[in-house]
Amino acid sequence: MIRKILSLLLLAGLLTVAAPTNLYAQQSVQVSITGIPPILSSPFVSELENNFRTGIYQVQLNYMGGTAPIDVYFTLRLTKDGQVILDERSRIIAYDPGFYVLSPFFDEVTFERSEEEIFGDIERTLRNQVLQSGALPEGTYTITIDVRAADPGVILSSMPGFATFMVRYPQPPILLTPPDQAEVNLPNTIFTWTPVLAPGGTSIDYDFLIVEVFPRQNPGDALLSNRAHHEQTLSNLTTLPYGQDLLPFEYNTTYAWQVTARDANDAIPLKNDGKSDIYSFEFRRGGITLNPRTIRDLREIVLVPGFAKIVNLENIEVRETANSFELNGPATMVLEFSDLGTTIESSASLNNLAVQKTNLTNPVITGGSVDFRATETNEVLLRPESPVQLTRLQYEFGTGITATGRITTEEFGRLDASGQLTLTSFGLYGELIASGRDLIRYDGDIISIAVDEVVARFPDQSVFARASVEYFGEPSPCRIAAIDLTQENVSANFWCEQPQLFPLGPVADRLTLNLNRTTGYLLLNRDNRTVTYDLQSSGVVTFSPVNSDPCGIRAYSRLQSGSDPEFSLSGSTCTVPEPELNLGFAHLLLRNIQAERFAWNLSSREWDFAIRFDAGLKVPVYDNWTYSPEDPFRITNDGIEIPRIDLSTADLPGYDHDGVRLRLNRLAMDAFTFPWFRWQGTDAGPWNLDFSASARFSDIQTLPVCLGEWEMNITDGRVRNGEISAVFDTQNLGSCRMPFGSGHALSFTQISGSVRSSYDGQNVESAADIDLRTRFDAGEPFTCDGTTGNTTDATLNIRNGLISGELTGVQ
Repeated sequence: MIRKILSLLLLAGLLTVAAPTNLYAQQSVQVSITGIPPILSSPFVSELENNFRTGIYQVQLNYMGGTAPIDVYFTLRLTKDGQVILDERSRIIAYDPGFYVLSPFFDEVTFERSEEEIFGDIERTLRNQVLQSGALPEGTYTITIDVRAADPGVILSSMPGFATFMVRYPQPPILLTPPDQAEVNLPNTIFTWTPVLAPGGTSIDYDFLIVEVFPRQNPGDALLSNRAHHEQTLSNLTTLPYGQDLLPFEYNTTYAWQVTARDANDAIPLKNDGKSDIYSFEFRRGGITLNPRTIRDLREIVLVPGFAKIVNLENIEVRETANSFELNGPATMVLEFSDLGTTIESSASLNNLAVQKTNLTNPVITGGSVDFRATETNEVLLRPESPVQLTRLQYEFGTGITATGRITTEEFGRLDASGQLTLTSFGLYGELIASGRDLIRYDGDIISIAVDEVVARFPDQSVFARASVEYFGEPSPCRIAAIDLTQENVSANFWCEQPQLFPLGPVADRLTLNLNRTTGYLLLNRDNRTVTYDLQSSGVVTFSPVNSDPCGIRAYSRLQSGSDPEFSLSGSTCTVPEPELNLGFAHLLLRNIQAERFAWNLSSREWDFAIRFDAGLKVPVYDNWTYSPEDPFRITNDGIEIPRIDLSTADLPGYDHDGVRLRLNRLAMDAFTFPWFRWQGTDAGPWNLDFSASARFSDIQTLPVCLGEWEMNITDGRVRNGEISAVFDTQNLGSCRMPFGSGHALSFTQISGSVRSSYDGQNVESAADIDLRTRFDAGEPFTCDGTTGNTTDATLNIRNGLISGELTGVQ
């Protein structure tokens, strides 16, 4: 908080400083801050700091005439209403000849004393107010900045810079209808007041209070002591229709009312604590009904007390309704600008302006609007060179006076603007915005700037552009908040702390450069519409492990026009020791991640990178067997480089395959590049492995003992695109006999078969086909005592540990 406050107190002016001269040549340094208005639109520390950070207020330095670096220090003095608040000296800074953007200023210039020490010396009342409200107190501030040579022996020509600006708090509401001391006869009268002109985005609550005024009691005392007749809080609304469901007014009774405005977050300070003046009215039965001829005696109608009224009503048309007169036709608008000491008159047109029939000496407006000419207001409120022209001014019941306009600049021509300005006795308040796609475009080799909004802001009458930013071929989530196109050297700050993802391959979530902070400045060439830049970024090159949130390797970059982007990658952000990548048939357990190469190719406008890592190769279908090759893996633009594997050790896996237990004794795979950026992730991937193995039955409880001890070799096992296939070498079993029943027996003479499985990256479907060449020796009833039984040859199968098949030709 203290840093933000000091940023505000020290950075709100126009700086003009000079630099040293040497004994042989005159040198000069010119420093300036642009964009700070004479009246700040917001007193908040946070908003002012953000204005410097985003470049609405900008510090520039131009060192001219020198041939060597200069060592200088800044002196800074800030006063409020003539009283010194701060008087500080910076640390020594060296500048080479050239043009600089010193932004954010406190990142470029640091002071000898700590922020706590500086802030502790500020007068207590002011310090406490800033701490409690986050805003500067009202007043007139002057900032003066000078530059001195660090070496006392150097002659320095210096011209101090200064700026004066005012801080004003928003005015409380002005009560509009019913006017003070009016007579009201409508039970459902409408209470209206002007809105509080607070900084953009501020939500204002209005506390409405009305009380009965007893005889011989003044309205102020009544509001303090009497019970509320009605009270209600409205958010961002300035109209309260008094409905029939509320406590009714009593005839021939006087009421007092007041509106108190406050920031919904109790943060923004308002003048007079947000309290409006106190108005009163008398509620009367019926009243005197006047005919249209009598209303001709009406001389003026007050629209906004103390500021706006209409006169010269002689030529209006009057239409009578049950409770009011509706007025249409020409009149004159009179505006009194108290701060300017000026009154102007403009031709106006009444549009169904409704006034209550009773007490026309103090008319009560109940609806309608008034349009009036903008010519006189343009002449009084706008500077002669202003690109803004008001085109329509209107009073509307319940809203106050608003204005619309257009913006005309040399770069854009005439642009119709949207938005509304509010017109008060202090002048205009609000923004006009003219929008268009690529109004002006500035292109660089990496960065492009497209102006799509031109903004006129009041009361400071600043006109600036807003723009979108694109770099590395992708739109940025952040925008440039302010570009002052009136400068000869058009510059803009860029400050972005919103994450921006740059996919490093066709599948966006495989590998991305995630920049979470980019800062620096841009210089826009108005002649050839190009941009030069100096930006720094930080972020992470991320991937998505299956065992953790996205993580990766930290990335830092420096982007300067005229040179290749510089990237530095180091340090893992992963919270698990071995982040796991799913590559279908196999997974990679990553370790020791390092970047060998990471660059943006300016000619091809593509990323070029090589990220090296060690990894364990885990195979889910081999019961998650894991092996760590000695050679490294790499992620490149083409995919993931997998090293060669050729194993014949006891560390190879064994696994069950549909009732058959396989034990690998050799596993080989040629080096290849896994097409990570083209692989869709829905299959096992292009893995090509060869293996040999031995095989045994895994469930022997239902098999004869001789088969349970059987072991067969596989010499040509293969893995192709997630399909595992292997054929058993045919083997003679010798003597393997299984008696059953009454004298029956199966004699197994030969065994053969194959295994196969399909892996889709998620599930394994496996099968084993085992064939037994069998001789069947028949017993009873196919044989009798003392006779030899028939024999039949057949091929049987083993499925899930059971022997099955069909014997034919048994006699």
